[in-house]
Amino acid sequence: MADLSPTGPEGLVKTFGELKASGYQVLPVKAEVRRNLINRLRDRQPLFPGVMGYDDTVVPQLTNAILGSQDIILLGERGQAKSRIVRGLTGLLDEFTPVIDGTVEARMRVGWGSATIGMFARQWAPHVDEVVVVDD
Repeated sequence: MADLSPTGPEGLVKTFGELKASGYQVLPVKAEVRRNLINRLRDRQPLFPGVMGYDDTVVPQLTNAILGSQDIILLGERGQAKSRIVRGLTGLLDEFTPVIDGTVEARMRVGWGSATIGMFARQWAPHVDEVVVVDD
């Protein structure tokens, strides 16, 4: 597969034909996160660096939820690593998304806080494919 990074080498994909030939696939967020989690598990890399004390409880449950493509809600008292876990989940997204000059993207991914979702969900619903809720 060609290097799709925006600062990649000379072999950077420049046309849609090259992108298609490279084998790149646009995946929904859940599928992308699941694929990258499987890669981390296979390579025995840390799943959520910086999250300590939950290796036998929260991390296995979260891993099962991601592998099962489930929706996830984190509940807990202050200091129970909810924000750190959410930040760790972003590490399971692909680092780069290819952008081809002059090509209009058919899918749109938007990230909002939950308060903003409530205010603008009705207006944006027909225009976006996925919404990622990120609260601090």
